[in-house]
Amino acid sequence: MKTCCICKVAKPSHAFGKNLRAADGLQYRCKECHRVEVRMWQRENREKHNADVNEFHRSARGKAYLIRRNLQWRAMNPDKFRASKLLHSAIRNGTIKRRPCVTCGAAKADGHHEDYKKPLEVIWYCRKHHRERHLVLAEDCRRAAYWSGAAYFQETA
Repeated sequence: MKTCCICKVAKPSHAFGKNLRAADGLQYRCKECHRVEVRMWQRENREKHNADVNEFHRSARGKAYLIRRNLQWRAMNPDKFRASKLLHSAIRNGTIKRRPCVTCGAAKADGHHEDYKKPLEVIWYCRKHHRERHLVLAEDCRRAAYWSGAAYFQETA
């Protein structure tokens, strides 16, 4: 057990990042406090953070990282990837026409799949409303997992 210098809570060693220069080999703050500090810095220094991220993505290492992450996502989400490719092909071929956002009417909209097994049945949302729709779906999924008892088994496992 180690006490975080920021939140002053005693936590197990796996809650701290590694620091080879420290006597115990662990960071002085827990991962949770570190995450909060990083997010605050990113908000306060938005331009510098965005420039750093863009520079990384343009580098050879950043491009390799993006390719690796993209391949991992495809392997973990084959239905989503297939549905996305079929929808883009249908748009390119003219089988399906893009429509405005069903919520606000914005001209630039993305196709949202309620069921990935039906790749050409989409609801058109602008980026803002598409993100909101996925947040609602994620919350519904968390709520269902909680009430089914799956959350209990994940926490105790």
